[in-house]
Amino acid sequence: MLGQSHETEAVPTFEETLRALTEQMRGDISPEQRARLMSQAGDMCYEAGQRERALLWFDACIDLYLSLGRFAASAAICDKLVRLNPQVIRARCTLAWLAIARGLDDEATRRVEEYGLASLRLERPTVAQRQLRAMAEETDSESVLEAIGHALLRLGDAVSADRVFAMVESPSSRRRQEYASSEERDRAIIARLTTAWCG
Repeated sequence: MLGQSHETEAVPTFEETLRALTEQMRGDISPEQRARLMSQAGDMCYEAGQRERALLWFDACIDLYLSLGRFAASAAICDKLVRLNPQVIRARCTLAWLAIARGLDDEATRRVEEYGLASLRLERPTVAQRQLRAMAEETDSESVLEAIGHALLRLGDAVSADRVFAMVESPSSRRRQEYASSEERDRAIIARLTTAWCG
């Protein structure tokens, strides 16, 4: 009709929406709510074609869930990352660690193999080699140890691979890390996961 205003609400831009999410994260909310918002921000960035920015949000979300001991939630974000970008390496490492921590030997074997293959793309595979050696200290599963040994061999660390294969051949030589409690073990694994990518 004549004389009526046809004003339409402005649709917030991507950056405005992301800024609003960030403000919500700074608010007085639970860590779980913050992690969900981080995942939502990662999804938004990924859908907007900002893959690197999305990875930063997803990594922060994974680290927060790990610090809360929410292994299943961490694994779900990692699985999402692997689906979105099969080239990711860190998420595969986290999935391998989480399977080892939960004692899921078949899954851990598969995840270690996938992590080892993905790590072949690294120019300097020292972080992957260090992670795999640490994984060998946390498991006494023959199949997981074999997968770790093969991955180390493919990554050029024959000395460590030989040590791991020796652990497979001689169960008495396996020196699985001992912890006072399962909570202490979880904290140690979380520390390995969250500090490994700093250097």
